[in-house]
Amino acid sequence: MSNTSKKTIIKKKSSDVTLICLGDFGVGKTTMIKRFVKDLETDNSRKDQYEKKIYLEGQEVDLKIKDTIGKEQHRSLTAGFYRADGVIFVAAMGNEESLINLEEHANEARTKISSSNPITVVFVLSKADQEIDENMKNTFIKKWRYVRNH
Repeated sequence: MSNTSKKTIIKKKSSDVTLICLGDFGVGKTTMIKRFVKDLETDNSRKDQYEKKIYLEGQEVDLKIKDTIGKEQHRSLTAGFYRADGVIFVAAMGNEESLINLEEHANEARTKISSSNPITVVFVLSKADQEIDENMKNTFIKKWRYVRNH
């Protein structure tokens, strides 16, 4: 996976962009997605895909974000899940294990995403209200550099 600019995504012939959201169970992936698409359902139902129309450089884009909905716990993500234009890796502040596991999630995505185009990669640290110590900050930076460069 290599880093690309947003311009790479919107140069596709289609105006659809699909992102997958990866990270450990419980780091806040679903909540983050719901807040972004403003789909804050009160019944706490979960979907495996959320959609939102966005505008990039004046062009309307149908953004689809796929959620693991807990399947990452059981290693039961199918090949179809990995059909995407980009990956959002999520780790939680205060959860060092979720930071350490970013490398594992990146390796899995690298082997399962088959695309002839460069893949956009985004890193998110969720649960920002929690304390983060210097050691955890350094761990995140190391994992981010590993994933970015591989």
